[in-house]
Amino acid sequence: MKAKMIALAAALCLAAICMPQIAFAEAKAADYRNYSDWAYPELEKAESVGLITDRVRGNMKANVTREEFAELMANLGESFYDLSSLELNPNTFTDTQNPRILLAYEMAVVNGVGGGRFDPNGNATREQIAAMLGRAVLVLAPDADTTYDVRRMFTDQDQIAPYALPFVLYLTQYEVIGGMGDGRFAPTEPCTREQAVVMTVRLYEALGGAVPEVTTPPAQVNQSIVGSWSSEGPNVDYFDAYGKLIQSAYSGTYYRFNADGTFKYMLGGSGWVASGLLLWQGRYAVSGNTIALTGIKESWSPFGSGQQAAYSDKSVADARLLFVFEADGRLTLTEDDNIGIEKSFYRINQQE
Repeated sequence: MKAKMIALAAALCLAAICMPQIAFAEAKAADYRNYSDWAYPELEKAESVGLITDRVRGNMKANVTREEFAELMANLGESFYDLSSLELNPNTFTDTQNPRILLAYEMAVVNGVGGGRFDPNGNATREQIAAMLGRAVLVLAPDADTTYDVRRMFTDQDQIAPYALPFVLYLTQYEVIGGMGDGRFAPTEPCTREQAVVMTVRLYEALGGAVPEVTTPPAQVNQSIVGSWSSEGPNVDYFDAYGKLIQSAYSGTYYRFNADGTFKYMLGGSGWVASGLLLWQGRYAVSGNTIALTGIKESWSPFGSGQQAAYSDKSVADARLLFVFEADGRLTLTEDDNIGIEKSFYRINQQE
């Protein structure tokens, strides 16, 4: 880190808010998920000092929202100061009463977007993030040297909003934030959660915060739901209504989540009441630990004689699944129907 970054840490020490030395645990499999290996060392530092919030840990590669980044800023502020005495006004914004957003606002680190709104679900742009990080420096280290060289750092520098440009330039010079690798800063583009956490912990370090040294990421389980998944069950022979063998197949529950947002659900097997194959097809969307199934069309193919007649393209109400990745790569799915039945699914390789 450059000399002026050392000046930031020195300013905090003079203010008597340097962090105590912390006994850090050895590196372990992270509680945050779906992260890039390049980000792991700094994510682990952030985790060790409580900077990663519950709202972002489930999918570190998703775009960070304004609400999520404001919560990161609240955590950053509390890592240096006791902010419990700040009075929060629940009427500050018309579209959120999140106390973490209100805390970051009272810290003078975040602002609204106009019209009394905060826009909590909007993506935090790169220039907005730079401004929030820069304001955090002014609040947490008011005596720090925040000067910077007046020079052109990015090819699209003239596109950076005037309110954010000084913060972009000095934080870039001090290596807290960076460009896109092609000479651009891309001020209005979104930022991933892991990028946001990495910038936050870099500023935490620059301001004198103590962190462990972590270099080697653990082996990471594939935590994308895209692919084929099957529950356990016996192999059975499937027959058509005339008793002709269709195929020998896997009895149980099967999901196929395609990269284009479509899905297939199959429930097959033989029983005392009905024997056949139930098929759902439609679209899915993932939000947090929830999978929303929409536009569902149902088909039924009976096995053997005396079964309910076959049908297809029957419309079915939207459904919802809750999912959790286990440490061994299994996917636990729970149908959100208040029954609370969980099934473990295993990733399989199958030609469609």
